[in-house]
Amino acid sequence: MLRRRLITGPILILVLLGLGWLDGVVASNTGRPGVVLAALAAAVLIPLAAWEAASMFRATGTRISVPVAVVSAELVYLLLLSAAQLATSSHAAGLAAVGPGVCLLLAFAAVLRDRRIEGGLTAVAATHAVAVWTGLLIGFWVLTA
Repeated sequence: MLRRRLITGPILILVLLGLGWLDGVVASNTGRPGVVLAALAAAVLIPLAAWEAASMFRATGTRISVPVAVVSAELVYLLLLSAAQLATSSHAAGLAAVGPGVCLLLAFAAVLRDRRIEGGLTAVAATHAVAVWTGLLIGFWVLTA
């Protein structure tokens, strides 16, 4: 276990340094920093993180829909990045708040599809937690980077 971590750790550090360099090259050519990081987060990081978090909830016996959690996390992330592009702060805050709201509706729809009341509120809360945890957390990280 330790041997695997000692091997993968430096490899991941080199990958992150390479991505930082690539992002710098893209930023110098396009004038928009963070494009590579935002695309990588949307394509790889958020689906993996949401899948892992939802799988951990499922392992505890929670009836969480893993695909709904992944889609909700992507939606929260994309709406947050879209909100950052708006000129007025009130519109940006409104658009950023739409993501968790829609995520909650998707979670309720997934629970209603099962037609079982047992554990429904826990499943909705877990789906919402995964989407907000992964989507907003990674979204704020991308925006600050």
